[in-house]
Amino acid sequence: MVAVVLGLLVGVTFAVWSGQAESVQSVVTRPLLDAVPTIGLLALVIPSDTGNAIARLTAKIERFEAGADAVDFSSDRDDELGALADAIDSMVGTVRERERRFERQIGFTNDVLDAIDDVFYVLDEDGNVQYWNERLPERAGYSDERIESMHALDFYEGADRETIRAAIETAHETGNTRVDADLRTADGDFVPHEFTAVALEDPDGDTVLAGIGRDVSERTRLERDLRTEKEHFRVALENSPITAFRTDTDLRYTWIGNPHPDFRPEDVLGTRDDELLPAAEAEKVMAPKRTVLETGEGVREEVTYDLSGETVTYDLTVEPLHDDAGEIVGLSCSSEDITDRKEHEWELERTGDLLRQTQRIARVGGWELDLRTDPPYSGMLTDEVYRIHELPPESRST
Repeated sequence: MVAVVLGLLVGVTFAVWSGQAESVQSVVTRPLLDAVPTIGLLALVIPSDTGNAIARLTAKIERFEAGADAVDFSSDRDDELGALADAIDSMVGTVRERERRFERQIGFTNDVLDAIDDVFYVLDEDGNVQYWNERLPERAGYSDERIESMHALDFYEGADRETIRAAIETAHETGNTRVDADLRTADGDFVPHEFTAVALEDPDGDTVLAGIGRDVSERTRLERDLRTEKEHFRVALENSPITAFRTDTDLRYTWIGNPHPDFRPEDVLGTRDDELLPAAEAEKVMAPKRTVLETGEGVREEVTYDLSGETVTYDLTVEPLHDDAGEIVGLSCSSEDITDRKEHEWELERTGDLLRQTQRIARVGGWELDLRTDPPYSGMLTDEVYRIHELPPESRST
């Protein structure tokens, strides 16, 4: 039987009367004391078996709080204390199940982070490495124990250290950053990386930086090769009679290399031929381009038109430009100035015509002998004078 007596006497000290009160005072009476003003008198009378049960339950709670796993809170008592013990046991079971689920989730998250090809990292407010996935020790060559004591700047040298220091400050100030730097490995090698980071708040309320480090060695090599190829292309283009250019589907220039001396690239970009040339001359240049846009097939043809007061001829090649979906998004073109070559061809043709006229007037002929061909001769006016084509093949040999 439990008896409780409350008296409101100012200044009277707390007291408990029970044969076993000493052992359960801290468990039962102390919380009650804390819950009421110290101006009163609280008295509890608790049977000894109940006090012992409460003490045992308290001890179990303390062991559970200390991290013990095998703590059984169930009870065979059928009173309110037994119900309380069973409720605690059920609650602890729920907590343990949630802990197991949380641990499985953490394990899954770690597996996911370890599966990616990039370095994943977390830095504390001072820049110390707080968390990392398996890629970091693999990439950098440091052990997990060594990384645990490293600062972010320990992975860099020279100017890259200042670059990373500034990036960390930027991330804390703006919330994110992106930077390129060479990661120094334990072997002294340097691996180009692109690092991104965002500022987050951890469960303790502290600001951390979480980010990704991506190995860009292949990208860096390709960019270097591309720069080299572009430089070679530029040199070759500038020392040739070829102009290369691209247009959009409206036939406006989007890029041009080695343009005609009368045009500067900055004056050409964004314009069309009919904005640079007289309408009639521009149409000669634009017609092949429209054909490619309409048919989707490349064309190559010679275009002759007036430019800067003289007649020029270009060998124009036009090919369609496609996007990833196969749609035409523009044209890729090249034009070679063949004006001098065409003049030479015309001059040679005029010279040949003059020679043929001279042979006819003089009634003379000429020929060349080439034993690799059949017939093994060729000539100008030869057949007209000597009727060689009428002779049998065996009579044509020398």
